[in-house]
Amino acid sequence: MSLSLEEGVRVKQKCRAESRKPKVQALLKALFSYIPQHLGDIQLQFVPFAEISSAATGSATVMADVPCKLYGMFVQSPAAATIKAYVKVTDDETTASATVFEAAMGVTATKQEFLTWPDGKAFANGIAIRGDTTIDGSTGSAAADRLSGFLIVGGP
Repeated sequence: MSLSLEEGVRVKQKCRAESRKPKVQALLKALFSYIPQHLGDIQLQFVPFAEISSAATGSATVMADVPCKLYGMFVQSPAAATIKAYVKVTDDETTASATVFEAAMGVTATKQEFLTWPDGKAFANGIAIRGDTTIDGSTGSAAADRLSGFLIVGGP
């Protein structure tokens, strides 16, 4: 699965359609203002994911299997969620690690969060993600608590 890059403005439109929460919209606006001003007209990809869990439950997800940069990560907890869930992002083209990851974020039940790396966080091998019940554990999230969202990635 190579990257399918397109104009940043098209990715921006896809991202803005995913959430109407003011804090998410403000962060997206800041990111998509920063990129053309400081990085130029770079090509990006909108990469959605749904109901992630751990590899033990069969749902670890490969988001990119080539070197790339991560610019943003939107994560939302389901409306029926009852506990906080954690998304973990690993620099690997096939496997998401429970303990050795590049970025992680806990999302409180029923909430939405957005992390941004305006200059792009480099991943040498690719990006794999997983969802667990704790930041330092490997127990996958239960079906009702599995996180969904998207990544904004670009070329290396």
